[in-house]
Amino acid sequence: MAQDKKKKRVAIFCHRGLGDGVVSLVLPNNFHQNGWDTALYHDTMVNLQLWAPHLPILAYPEDRKIPSIIEENDLILAFHNDTCPFLHQLIRLGKAKKPGDIRVFYPYPTKRIFTQPYYEDTFLQPDLSIVENFYRFCRDVMGLEKTTRANGMSGLDGLVWKKYPKRVVMHVASSRASKNWPIKKFASLGKKLQKEGYEVAIISGTAEKQEPYLPLRKEGFSVPVTDTLSGLMAYLYESSYFIGNDSGLGHAASSFGHDTVTIARRQTVGNFWRPGWANNRYVTPSPYIPNISGFRFRDLYWQSLVSVRKVAKAFSSLASASAERRKWL
Repeated sequence: MAQDKKKKRVAIFCHRGLGDGVVSLVLPNNFHQNGWDTALYHDTMVNLQLWAPHLPILAYPEDRKIPSIIEENDLILAFHNDTCPFLHQLIRLGKAKKPGDIRVFYPYPTKRIFTQPYYEDTFLQPDLSIVENFYRFCRDVMGLEKTTRANGMSGLDGLVWKKYPKRVVMHVASSRASKNWPIKKFASLGKKLQKEGYEVAIISGTAEKQEPYLPLRKEGFSVPVTDTLSGLMAYLYESSYFIGNDSGLGHAASSFGHDTVTIARRQTVGNFWRPGWANNRYVTPSPYIPNISGFRFRDLYWQSLVSVRKVAKAFSSLASASAERRKWL
């Protein structure tokens, strides 16, 4: 009897933010469907292994493991990152030893991507979402026969998808304070939504990060306290809408099929990094506000330039479109 053909192996090393990990699962999910052994390396996503049980997720290894990683894998997908010595060494050694078997992603929305040394590896387009870019990479660059935009995440046993059809999760935090819309504006928006019959939940993170927002319960907001990232995901999974800063939870909500509103500084970033599964409204300051080089007025004062009214209008448009879709289901 002929022996089974040995499976090919691919290792993916993405940036360490939650959003990066959630969208990057599109890559191993596609390779898995085409018979490859896969491994996604991400220190945060290891806590969500049960949400994608068919896609092994591992913590970043030690630098000394780099030579064996290069040797053992048929393909390595590495995200360029100026602040990560591990990735610098992996790319340098990989390109020296097996140049055709390591491909570098530059997940930056810039039209000057051609100035990067390995930009031809992946051909990411800044006017398409990161999810669409990963899908097209698998389909067009790698030529995989079976392709999907899905990231392979699914609800855990016992959870009910959109169990709370009027629950809106507001994520008031992100990876940097400069990316955060003011909490006072979130609260004002939340009160508007409460009057329209929505249940509003304020989310910053797990238990410790929730403490500063517990007083908002007196204003009728839910401020859930969960001890784990998986518990936070479960709460999000059973909700129905998401409004938040440019953050990883927005990508997770979108991958669950929840419509999202993202509040952010710049539209060029939104074209590339917007949540790429369910419907999304990306709210930024007006492009007519000056943002010339050397005097980035729009970037510096974007939190003040995005009004509660503008975000409320975006959510209303999203909710109306969602209701219209349900009529035809």
